[in-house]
Amino acid sequence: MSLRVAVVGSGPSAFYAAARLLGSSANVQVDMYERLPTPHGLVRWGVAPDHPDVKNVEHRFAEVARDPRFRFFGNVNVVAAHAEASTSAQQLDYPHALPLPLASLKQHYSALLLAYGSTLARPLGVPGAAPGELSGVHSSLDFVHWYNGHPTAHDAALLARAPWRRVDLSSTRNVAVIGAGNVALDVARLILRAPTALDPSSPSTSSGAKGLAALRTSDIPEPVLEHLSRARVEHVGIFARRGAAQLACTTKELREMLTLPGSRFRAIAEQDLAVAKEDLKALEAAAASDPERATEARVRKRMLALLEKHSNEAMPLEQGTPSWGFNFFHRPQELRPASSDAARVGSARWQVGKSETSETPADTVVSSVGYLGAPLAGSELASDAAMPWDASRGVVPNEGGRVRGMPGMYVSGWLARGPVGVIASTMFDANSVADLLLADWAAQSEHSAARGLLQDVPAPADGVPHELRAPTKPVVSWAGWERLDREELRRGKELGKLREKVLSVEEMLQIAA
Repeated sequence: MSLRVAVVGSGPSAFYAAARLLGSSANVQVDMYERLPTPHGLVRWGVAPDHPDVKNVEHRFAEVARDPRFRFFGNVNVVAAHAEASTSAQQLDYPHALPLPLASLKQHYSALLLAYGSTLARPLGVPGAAPGELSGVHSSLDFVHWYNGHPTAHDAALLARAPWRRVDLSSTRNVAVIGAGNVALDVARLILRAPTALDPSSPSTSSGAKGLAALRTSDIPEPVLEHLSRARVEHVGIFARRGAAQLACTTKELREMLTLPGSRFRAIAEQDLAVAKEDLKALEAAAASDPERATEARVRKRMLALLEKHSNEAMPLEQGTPSWGFNFFHRPQELRPASSDAARVGSARWQVGKSETSETPADTVVSSVGYLGAPLAGSELASDAAMPWDASRGVVPNEGGRVRGMPGMYVSGWLARGPVGVIASTMFDANSVADLLLADWAAQSEHSAARGLLQDVPAPADGVPHELRAPTKPVVSWAGWERLDREELRRGKELGKLREKVLSVEEMLQIAA
C-alpha cells in the first residue's frame, strides 16, 4: 500500500515533517502545497536579515526536495471553500494563487498535514491600533514582512488592498515597539541600524556585534536599504507590560541590542532593577525544588546581570546618535493621532504600574504582542466542518498532532502549538507528528479497516486534484522555484550581497515559468 501525504505549507515544520516521512521505511509520496511561488515560510519571511546563519536550514530543505518522491506545488492556496476575498483585514490575500478546495485535496491523499504556521498578528486591542485606523501603526508581522521583502509589503497590487501595510519612516523621530520578545528586538535593532544600512563593513568593526551581518550584504531588499538609510529615527522605546525579570527575548538577542554600535542605551531605572532582583530571588527560591525552574532562573540571572552591567556603563545621550531603552510595567491604553495630522499616530498613552498613566511621543508604533494562526480561507463559507478551529488560541485543536475529530488529518508547528519556540523546537515537533502519522498508517495497514483518510488512495496517473491538471493560474514546481532562486542569487551577486529578492508575485511567476 502507498502512503500519500499532502503537506499544506512550506516552512520549517512542513519540511522537517516531509524529511521524516521520506526517511522512513514506508512506501510514501509527499506533495507540498504553498500559496506563494516561494517556499521556506518563516525562514525566508521571518528571520531577521542580519541573522543569515539561521537561514542555512534552506540547504537541508533543498535536499528533501531532491527526493523523487517529493513534489512542490507553489502558488496554490488550499482553501476550505472558494472565497473571492479574505473576511479579515489582517488575513493576507493571495489573489494570484490558484485556489484548491480542501475537499478536492482529500480525495487524492491518505493523510493531510497542516503546517502553514501562524499567519496573523495578535491584535493590540486598544483605540487607534486597528489596521488602517492610524497611519504609522504596524503589527510586527507587517514590519518584518517589509524588511524581509514579502510581497504583501511591496507588491503594488497587494498594497492596494491593504495600504496600511506600507511602511514609511521618512518623518519618524520616535518609535514605540510594544512587546519585548525576540521579534520586538529584531524590529528595534533593524531601525537603530538604519544610519549604517548602506555601509558594507558595519557592524564587523564591533566585537560586541560580531554575530550580526552587515545589512548591506544581507538579503534585505534594496528599496528597504535605501529607505532605512534616509531614516532619521532619534529614539526607539521598547515597552513591556511586565518587568525586567520577565523579558521574553533570549539572552543572545538582548546582548546584540546592548552591544549594538551607533546607538546609546538608556539605563534602566534603579527601582525597576530592584523589583527585578526581588523577582529573581523568588524564582530562585522556587527553583530549589524544581529543576525546570532552575534552568529558567539561571537564564534570568544572566539577562539581569547584562541589563545591570550596561545600565551602569551607559554613556550619556548624544545629539545625532539614536537612543533606545526599555520601559517596564507599561500597558498600552490608546494610540493617539498627531496634532499636525489627524490621520497619523503621534503619541501613545500607557498605564504605568497599577495606577499611574503617561503619554509618550510616537510617530511610528510597532505592535509585537504575538502571532495567531488562521483557519483556511473560506472556512466561514464551507458547507461542512472542513477543519475544527480554536479561535481564542489561533490553533487547530489537536491531540499530539492528530486533528480532533478529523481522522487522517494532522497538524504540526505553530499551527498546532501556538507561536512558541525556535526552529530547532519546531523540528522536534514536526518529527513527532510525522512519527505519529506513520504509526497510524502502520496500524491501519495491519488491520486493513479504513479510518477516515487513512487509506490506500486509488489516484489517477498524475495523482493530483483536477484543479491542478488544468490550472486556471500558474502553478510553480520545485524546478520553477530553483529558477527564481538562481535569479535572486544572480541579482544579489551583482549588488555584492547574498540575494536580491523579487518583490512582486507577478514577476516571481514570470521568472519561475
